[in-house]
Amino acid sequence: MKANLFFLCLVTFFSCSDKPKDIKKENAISTAKESKKPLLYSKEPNDSADYKHLKYQFYKSKSGKLCERKIALARNQEKCNCEFIVIYDSNYIDYNFNPEKSIDLNDVVEINTYVEFDKSEYSKDNKNVYCFQGNSDGGSRQIVEGADSKTFELLHDYAWGRDKNNVYYRGSKLEGLNIKYLKLFKPIEDSNDYPFLKYVKDSSHVFYEDNLVEGADAKSFKLVLGREWDSEDKNYKYLDGARYNR
Repeated sequence: MKANLFFLCLVTFFSCSDKPKDIKKENAISTAKESKKPLLYSKEPNDSADYKHLKYQFYKSKSGKLCERKIALARNQEKCNCEFIVIYDSNYIDYNFNPEKSIDLNDVVEINTYVEFDKSEYSKDNKNVYCFQGNSDGGSRQIVEGADSKTFELLHDYAWGRDKNNVYYRGSKLEGLNIKYLKLFKPIEDSNDYPFLKYVKDSSHVFYEDNLVEGADAKSFKLVLGREWDSEDKNYKYLDGARYNR
């Protein structure tokens, strides 16, 4: 009887001495989670009202600098409570230098004559043709080297352009292509590439995007559908511009 009584007291003692849950702390955590604000899509800098809109994505700063408005991925989303941040970039980065050289955007873009081609990466002014390459840092607008601004126009979809002398894919010139004999292989409906242009040729060369298709016979080259490869000539089959050997 005494042993049973002792055991009962022991169990009661340890049951009562268990640490109680920190109810207040748990409630605080739960409340914080529930009250967490949804992230904003994008957040403007504090001085955004000081920028005057000119045209397209270009603005003039309070100090008179030409700036391009860009949207970059927020590196610390919790701190800014946003997915993206807005940047007013007044610099043009010239990657022809090593290391790359930063130039005042005012000295590059002629804003009064600047125009953009709808639904494409291309734009131009009286001096230059530009191609915009997007990335998580807001992207970069680069001069298309050698392009003739006066005659430049879109060739097909967003990635392709041409002037009186050359064809360009995403700002890169197709080296060796004779534009007098240019032919576009417009994508076949229901193909994986549709509606985007991938192949072009002249009388003696075939290109996939801006890359020469090595060994392709321009005369017999054609697109195919319903095969594991996407094109062929009298000698070989090709997939994405490379010889298909399976």
